[in-house]
Amino acid sequence: LHLNPVHAVVQLRPSLQHIKKS
Repeated sequence: LHLNPVHAVVQLRPSLQHIKKS
């Protein structure tokens, strides 16, 4: 897991968009 919460959010954001796109 990433220690930086900001980095985790950045990775979650595109993931959510990808799911919506699908």
